[in-house]
Amino acid sequence: MSLRTPHACTIAVEGEDAPHPDAIRMAEVMREMKEAHGACLYKDMTRAGFTPAQITEHFPQAQRLADAASTVQVTTDRVDRCADVLFKARSPMPNRPPMMAGVDEQALRSAWGDYCQSRSALRLDPWSGQRERALAKLERCLWMLPIHQAERARIMHETGRILANTPQGSLFATRKAADKQVHA
Repeated sequence: MSLRTPHACTIAVEGEDAPHPDAIRMAEVMREMKEAHGACLYKDMTRAGFTPAQITEHFPQAQRLADAASTVQVTTDRVDRCADVLFKARSPMPNRPPMMAGVDEQALRSAWGDYCQSRSALRLDPWSGQRERALAKLERCLWMLPIHQAERARIMHETGRILANTPQGSLFATRKAADKQVHA
């Protein structure tokens, strides 16, 4: 048995403690969903063809395998400049966190995933509470990076300015108002 990692290499899984083939397949789906969307939900597992019984039985083992395969040790001299961090904060993608040397990569990826989820939630339901939550999660990410306080404040200000232009009210309320105008 083998499990593909994010870098297209495989982890050999053999012996008496070898995981069930369904757990390996489930781990692959989990890893791909987390990489693409920041999280893997129950409905993602059912869409991938897993039955509720398979999910119940193999989820813990698949979670461990997915976490092990997703752990990436990055040793790079490439460091994002503050302009790069600002660009990434403006248009966040879960698999593209800011890269800085000397940072706990796993913690940063987790915090960045939280920020990306909060930005997605803001797009779906734009209200001030969501906006403040997104800014708080961005600030948490920025405190993990070795950047100067003035740059951190500038990134927060610029991103906050962009988020402030997000229209108030829920997407449902906006559509309902648009429907009223069409039918009037």
